[in-house]
Amino acid sequence: MSFDRFLNLGCGSRYLPGWVNVDRCPAEPSVMAIDLRRGIPFPDDSFDFVYHSHLLEHFSKSEAGPFLRECLRVLRCGGVIRVVVPDLEQIARSYLTVLEQVCLNGGKLTSEYHWRVCLLIDQCVRTKPGGEMGPMMMRAEAPKGELRPLAARLDGENTVQNPLRPSGQSPRDNGAGSLRLFWRRLCTLRRYPHYARELLLRILLGPEREALDAGRFLLQGEVHKWMYDRSSLAELLSGCGFSDVVPRTATESYMPKWASMHLDTDTDGKVYMADSLFMEALKP
Repeated sequence: MSFDRFLNLGCGSRYLPGWVNVDRCPAEPSVMAIDLRRGIPFPDDSFDFVYHSHLLEHFSKSEAGPFLRECLRVLRCGGVIRVVVPDLEQIARSYLTVLEQVCLNGGKLTSEYHWRVCLLIDQCVRTKPGGEMGPMMMRAEAPKGELRPLAARLDGENTVQNPLRPSGQSPRDNGAGSLRLFWRRLCTLRRYPHYARELLLRILLGPEREALDAGRFLLQGEVHKWMYDRSSLAELLSGCGFSDVVPRTATESYMPKWASMHLDTDTDGKVYMADSLFMEALKP
């Protein structure tokens, strides 16, 4: 079949001209702002190729099926879906390899061991942006070859800041005295009403504000809500109505000249997300 209409869901900073690029928080004006938890707002049989990378794991197990059925709906008959997710099998195997090395070396835990555990668990349990992975990357505890794609994965995450601290103001900067500090805060509240709301919530909720912040974070979409391997992802795609489900490499595809798109690889040919599982399927 010919490929004329392409849909890139959750594109982040990797969007292509000539494609319909969608993201919840667009990186630039040509990307459509859509919350995919509410469905895919395009007519039936609209696209020949639907692609999403490191998106499906941010849906819960119960949400994944309805989302993939939406992908099926907007595909034309014979159209292709390409799904890229963190590879649970690969991540688990790398952890077990490092664990075996630790055991052979007398049980002394290494930075590599802590990093592999972090890859396996952190994005499923974190309650703040970056989790444990962000600080470990800052301390260069991740293997050098994994820093660049992981930095991209964390790109766009918000830093938790004091809502009363204007941008650029140091946490230790208390101005020239309490009166000046009070005036700065008052001006901040007048200029940015949402700060006033946050201050009111802080006063009313007290220690319970922590629970509110954690709940907000979980709704932002950073946390992994499920993980997949080649068997479970194939079963999910088949169960949603797709056929001819096949695992792929970063450069293989039903689409001719897929590698030239450079969505799963960089221009130098290196795999963009090395710990990924690539899988494709067809709409019957």
